[in-house]
Amino acid sequence: MYEPKLEKQTISEILGKDFAGYFLPSIQRDFVWDEDDIKEMIVSLLNGYPIGIITIFKTDLEFPATPLIDTQEKSVSEKFYVLDGQQRLTSLLMIRENWKFKRNGEMIERAPILYNPDDKKLRVKGKRITGQDFANLVNMCTFRETPKPHLQKTLEYLKKSFLDRPVAFYIVEVKKNGKSDEEIYNDMAQIFTRINRAGIRLGNLEMFLSFFASASVGKDEIIKLHKELNRKYSMDLEPAIRFVFSNLGLSQHQISKIESFKKAIKDIKEKYKAEEIKEIIENSDKAILIVMDLLKDILGISTTQILPSETALVPLFQHSYNRKIGNVSEISNSEKNDMIKWFILASYHGLYSSRTNTRLESDLKIVKEADNSFPAEKLLNSMNEKVKITTINENDFKKMT
Repeated sequence: MYEPKLEKQTISEILGKDFAGYFLPSIQRDFVWDEDDIKEMIVSLLNGYPIGIITIFKTDLEFPATPLIDTQEKSVSEKFYVLDGQQRLTSLLMIRENWKFKRNGEMIERAPILYNPDDKKLRVKGKRITGQDFANLVNMCTFRETPKPHLQKTLEYLKKSFLDRPVAFYIVEVKKNGKSDEEIYNDMAQIFTRINRAGIRLGNLEMFLSFFASASVGKDEIIKLHKELNRKYSMDLEPAIRFVFSNLGLSQHQISKIESFKKAIKDIKEKYKAEEIKEIIENSDKAILIVMDLLKDILGISTTQILPSETALVPLFQHSYNRKIGNVSEISNSEKNDMIKWFILASYHGLYSSRTNTRLESDLKIVKEADNSFPAEKLLNSMNEKVKITTINENDFKKMT
């Protein structure tokens, strides 16, 4: 059995890395931190506060993934997948790369954060410039830029209080060594279960491992489907897995647990022919595209990055799938309003932020049992039972200010 290794690396060591072999698995959300988030991370480090553990999976296995940062093409025998902590790692790269760099051809950019040596305060750059660019200062410390003599004291302070700060890494190394992919994924599942028991939550990783560990039917088709959805809408793998396998008869609990998923996959292989599975996946893809077109038409949403959770999309996908909707124009205005109203409320109130499997399964049951119209009333009643609220009022907006 492989053992996870806990090690510490200083910020200076992290910024000095060649990240050519570092990747983000498709299950990871895109970089969503804004300048204030990055500033708070820097403040924590300057004050000596921990910023959490970054979990890295080192392997010669292949996963659907994007590079952490675009670098000159070079072949790497080992890959490092960032399973947890990509917001922090990306923020550190932002500093090294002077607040912008490309990832998978897309530019990621944030406004510079300024550091005032007089009061040692950080501020996001605005119209009024009050301080030195923090990235420039850090790069002077590491000699990526020429140090300025009049900033010597500031650079010494930042080296001690920022660059020399340690960050904890969990490094999990798994190699093939003659084992089958399924055996390795099962080993991985055991490793990350133990990491979770140690208090490090890795979100929906178990679903990701379930999908790969089970010699999953339709795996190639689903990966292809997700790759296109990610390209168009930055969509995660999770809603695609939840939706497609629900259409293949699996419950949400079966989908998200490795052992139950493996057993269910065997049942699917016995129940469906290969061409039937392919057809279900294709129809699922069409249903997803219809819903994304609807959200773009009504709400102007063209990327899932702005959504608090993508799980609330799944009941909408399910309704589109059940009705075999071929075009957004086939949906009446009243039904569009019902779908959008429910989606906004479910997203705002974090309907699936806890007890995700149970809550989503019960709502999918409501949608599947409905007639041709979207079951807004039943879903709102279900929401009221789960989170005790089905409205957004003026006070909710006051809390945001």
